[in-house]
Amino acid sequence: MEQLQERERKSCTLVIWFENGKGPRIISHHVPSYPYLVPLSVDALISKDNGFGLSPSSFIQYYSGTWVTLSLRQQIRVNSDHEVLFRLLPSFREELCDCPDLEDYQRRQPQRHGPAKRLATQLVSPSKKARASEADSPSSHIDTHRSSPVTPTRRARSPDLEFPPILQILDGSEDSPSGSHAAPLPDLQRPIAPLPKRVPSHRAKISTATAKRQWPADYTLQELLDGFSKMQEMLKIGEVTTEKAAFPTVFSSEYRKSTVTRSKKILREASNTMKTKHALTKWSDFLKALKPGGNSDAEDDALVIVPSESPSLSCRPTPVSSGPSKAPQPVLDSGPSCLTPTANPTLARAETPNPFVDTGDMTSLHGESFSSHPDFFQAILADPDLLDDSADWERLGIPYNLEELLSRCLFCDKMVTSTPSPYLQQLLADLVSDPNPPSMAQFLYCQRHELETSLAPEAQAKGWPLDIDFSQLRHRTLRSQAHLKSILQGDITENAFYNLSAKDRNIDAEAGLDGVSGSRKPALTRELEHTSRECPPRTAG
Repeated sequence: MEQLQERERKSCTLVIWFENGKGPRIISHHVPSYPYLVPLSVDALISKDNGFGLSPSSFIQYYSGTWVTLSLRQQIRVNSDHEVLFRLLPSFREELCDCPDLEDYQRRQPQRHGPAKRLATQLVSPSKKARASEADSPSSHIDTHRSSPVTPTRRARSPDLEFPPILQILDGSEDSPSGSHAAPLPDLQRPIAPLPKRVPSHRAKISTATAKRQWPADYTLQELLDGFSKMQEMLKIGEVTTEKAAFPTVFSSEYRKSTVTRSKKILREASNTMKTKHALTKWSDFLKALKPGGNSDAEDDALVIVPSESPSLSCRPTPVSSGPSKAPQPVLDSGPSCLTPTANPTLARAETPNPFVDTGDMTSLHGESFSSHPDFFQAILADPDLLDDSADWERLGIPYNLEELLSRCLFCDKMVTSTPSPYLQQLLADLVSDPNPPSMAQFLYCQRHELETSLAPEAQAKGWPLDIDFSQLRHRTLRSQAHLKSILQGDITENAFYNLSAKDRNIDAEAGLDGVSGSRKPALTRELEHTSRECPPRTAG
């Protein structure tokens, strides 16, 4: 019952004149996006079999105090208590002139100039009230369209919003249609000071509500489609370089990559019929309409932040020659390193062990200042979801321009920074030039891009230094001696695992087994088997 009442509340009556000399067609239409209606969503207008067969590029006339020509894609504001008057155009340059019963329907339309009259009553004298009432009469509206556009008597009204007209003071030098008129009152020649400063209350509410809208829940489907199209145009002409930069300009909201990706996927999978039908429907209601298709889950707006599991940075591995006579060099080599020693290291500020000496903010990577890579690190810190390599980019349909920031490795298929260091570029160049590169060279490249893509941003976020003084390595190891000893404090003989291990060693010593060739079971395994024999499982009955 509530659904029926809600549907009735969002319904309106359409009165459509379609031919000269013939009465109108009266249609009851449900408006899902009430109180806003897009004529393109009315099946009777676009259907060729059971309607008027208009195309999406057609124009019609809509009555809102005066007849306004608009396209089928333009939205208008409707009221369920009053009919919506439409006139179909034989062509763009012609209009219907003979519309039976039109005057009766026009008289039943709501009065749209009440607020302006009250405003004039408060601001002008009795003589000015008479002048203002003349400006609001139907005849004055007709004269407005006939007069010169230099001195209009009222502002143009948008067909989709019902803003009250703001009266303007007529210039005393304006010529009347008859060529002469009475001398204007002196008071009318002075502009009314408060009038330009007053803003209708409903207009202020609309602007406030728009500023507080949440993306995408409070946006209509048509706004999302238009916004995404505008973003693509900005990227195409080079106004911005990434979709993340274009998003706040178009939607005035915070960019969330996962939410944008899910929204695009839903729009891409939705049929054109559904998009047309729900063009003015809010995104949350559109997801409910798609619920049978299983896309309602995309309403979740949360970001999944996957922290890196690596505890620290690793040093850059030294390149290894692919020749058979040279063995791989160790990872921590005294040769060229990405981490330059510092002369004055400081102690770590954290109480927990830190693998690096804390020297404040990281300043360099492979001899280069981090200022040369600002966009990459700022993007990573602002949106850690960019490092989530579990997303299927092709299935989600991410546009190519979004992958300018990150790309995938040719060997491990993980994300690689778009601002690689010269050393990483050289590793890649060596791999590409070799038609059959050795596996160790591939491993070195993957290890290096993992450092620059994932570990370096993590180190910067946690305050780890990139400049490491390896001459202080022994000092840092000895400094952790007290912490390591604290782990061994206490009576170790009270540890059950230690006792079982000691029992194994004693038995092996007595039996003369070396612990490798013997076939005896460990003491822990025997202890578990003994416990299971003493406590057999219960049986039924």
